[in-house]
Amino acid sequence: MRSEAKKILERAIADGVFNCAVLGIIKTGEIIEPIALGTAAKGTISEFAVSQDSIFDVASLTKTVPVSTLALLALDRKKVSLSTPITELLPEYHSPSRSEICLKHLLTQTLDFDFALSELKHKDAIEIYRAIMTAELKKPAGTSYYYCNATSIILARVVEAIFENSLDVIAEQEIFSALGMRDTQFRPSAELKAKIVPTEIDQWRGRMIQGEIHDESSWKLNEIIIPGAAGIFSTVPDLQRYLKEILTEERGLFSTGFLDFAIKNHLDEKINDSAALGFELNQQYMGTLRGENTFGKTGFTGSVIVGDRKKRSGFALLTDYSYPTRKPNRDQINHLRSEIADLIWSGE
Repeated sequence: MRSEAKKILERAIADGVFNCAVLGIIKTGEIIEPIALGTAAKGTISEFAVSQDSIFDVASLTKTVPVSTLALLALDRKKVSLSTPITELLPEYHSPSRSEICLKHLLTQTLDFDFALSELKHKDAIEIYRAIMTAELKKPAGTSYYYCNATSIILARVVEAIFENSLDVIAEQEIFSALGMRDTQFRPSAELKAKIVPTEIDQWRGRMIQGEIHDESSWKLNEIIIPGAAGIFSTVPDLQRYLKEILTEERGLFSTGFLDFAIKNHLDEKINDSAALGFELNQQYMGTLRGENTFGKTGFTGSVIVGDRKKRSGFALLTDYSYPTRKPNRDQINHLRSEIADLIWSGE
């Protein structure tokens, strides 16, 4: 399986899908040594060969690892319930729609903001944050699925209120340290940045983006808060450790049975039939052989985690798909994700 996966990645690099990638598979509960291929910062004087320990900006994986996972821990420990109103947790949230919104809406992405934060990237951090905290919903909370960075940014602030600490400290204490995720972090040091895989040569910022948040609005917000929509930098071995825990519960991060409750659809099928609490379910990028509760999360920079608790298998893939310039769509990377997934599922 490992040699076949390596061929898939080699072909993708040859075809220009990305310049470098690290893939880590978990098969029937066991971690398989990662595959690392290609060159980061290709075409610059700073280019380097990636290794299995190379650090990547994982983009929207941050929404799940650690933000939604921390919210799930709070649910599991009975600190809150899915019906807890966020006004009880976040008094600074002043949207006209605030009385409608509860924790479940944040975990299932069912707040329709009717705008993308990318539209606000030219504003300063305080203006962006104010827009999130005051926006009126286009539709009543819980009546439509609307994937939006703003939802995860609010959820991160709620998590901070529940645990009474900053997101980076909570994540380190509750998840990263507990699972041995030694290289996963917000806000990497200046010394470390030169070793992180770049994500784009960005015309808007006028430089190569390396060791700083790729997402523009989250990059701006990072001046005043730790944004929950993007901002984590991680490695494949660390994500394998996280994924193994979700698949096998080896370290007992959650109580018995809780993850079976969380990783299933929690919405009316008319709204969305594949929204677990903090994870996506049964998506095409998870392979043609996926199950209805196969779960995962993707990131704009080319990152993904995919798992299936029944099979106790899955994978973490980090790439520089958005380098040197972002692609027009996700077709190539999603096809590759599906191909890797099917390779893993076909071995069952």
